[in-house]
Amino acid sequence: MAENKTTEHSTLEDIENAAPMSMHPILEAAFKYQKQIVIGVIAIVAATGLYAGVNAYTQRARTTAQAELGKILLEEKGRTRLPPLKLCSAPHRLRSSPQCCSNSHSPP
Repeated sequence: MAENKTTEHSTLEDIENAAPMSMHPILEAAFKYQKQIVIGVIAIVAATGLYAGVNAYTQRARTTAQAELGKILLEEKGRTRLPPLKLCSAPHRLRSSPQCCSNSHSPP
């Protein structure tokens, strides 16, 4: 354990000796608050990863919905387009009517 302290102390001294005098306060602060800096960097990386993941999921969902809509519009003709467009799998607040899924895929 004493060897580790000596090596760490000599490394700090080596860095301080090689750095210009104006950098000493910055280096001392960096070594003093090393744990907080590492935690901050990890938090930033985690937040960035979460943001990227949510964006990727949203983009994939949007692409899937567009592909399904395109498939319905290309394959179905006339009144047969309406039942698939009723959005039976959509959340309740986005459905056109509460009964939209009761007689699914049968023309009126």
